[in-house]
Amino acid sequence: MNIPIVFIHRGYSDYMEYSLRQAYAVIPPGNEIILIGDAANDRFDFVTHVDISSYQKVSDDFLKIYRHHSTNSYDYESFCIIRWFVLYEVMKVRKLKHCFVMDTDVLLFEFPMRLFEKLQQSNYAIGAMNSCTFHAQHYSLGQAIIEFDFLKSFIDWIRFAYQNEHLLAEIQRKYYPLSDMSFIGEFIQRTGEEKVMNLVSVWGDETTDSGINFSDQEYLQEYRLSTFNQKKLIWKDGIPHAYNQRLQKWVKMILLHYQGFAKYRMALDYTGADFPGKRFLDVKFFFANIAAWTYGQWISPVRFRIKCFKAAKSRKKSKKDD
Repeated sequence: MNIPIVFIHRGYSDYMEYSLRQAYAVIPPGNEIILIGDAANDRFDFVTHVDISSYQKVSDDFLKIYRHHSTNSYDYESFCIIRWFVLYEVMKVRKLKHCFVMDTDVLLFEFPMRLFEKLQQSNYAIGAMNSCTFHAQHYSLGQAIIEFDFLKSFIDWIRFAYQNEHLLAEIQRKYYPLSDMSFIGEFIQRTGEEKVMNLVSVWGDETTDSGINFSDQEYLQEYRLSTFNQKKLIWKDGIPHAYNQRLQKWVKMILLHYQGFAKYRMALDYTGADFPGKRFLDVKFFFANIAAWTYGQWISPVRFRIKCFKAAKSRKKSKKDD
């Protein structure tokens, strides 16, 4: 059964060396890795590279109706939505009924065949991540099993939302800043959450990781953290396991998501084959990981406290002037 792994990325980032090669190390024969990218990242001979510029009309058509309601840049936020339109076109051209989409800051340690079989047997429409963050549900397609029919319905609905001022305003009031995650969350709630297989649930003895920096996953404080404030892991047969405090057992993580500064840890956990330049990159990531951890543990909290102090002082001065 052909279940291609799809990455979507503009430009070249050195951590892609780990994520793409790790996926290649575990993908079964007969399946392929598709990278929807550009000339800058057309450098991996083991992937099927799809030039995103071939779908420029898709991007141009969407930007005619796009309205920017985000604290992120216009280019970044619009592309986060455009990528799903491009993925739909790629799946249509290649006649793909489904695929497994992954962000490029993810390491895959076991091909998600059992999750895919569970999705098929239970007639779910999609496999997505529904994480519990700050007491709110948070949908994401960062790692997802995408069914073609569901994706078509989703992008059609996004297009409809941007052309309906009342609906767009309603979504904006609920989710500002608006992002592709806002739209997938609203779309799923409107079309039926029972159609979604939550990939961060524990299925048998395995799950997927919504973010290595977080204890929260399907539930608050679900996983034990290490002294470095990342999920505490043990390794069995080359696959990481995290301790689920709710179930009181170690659970297999078939993938790990290295969000933000955690990207520099990818070199440490990589289990794929050697590649040209790996030693240099390993050393670079080793020291960058130390610097990132130091920043996250010591510098960032201090800066946050200073920022809060200045804001409080400014408010106090403003009240005094009044």
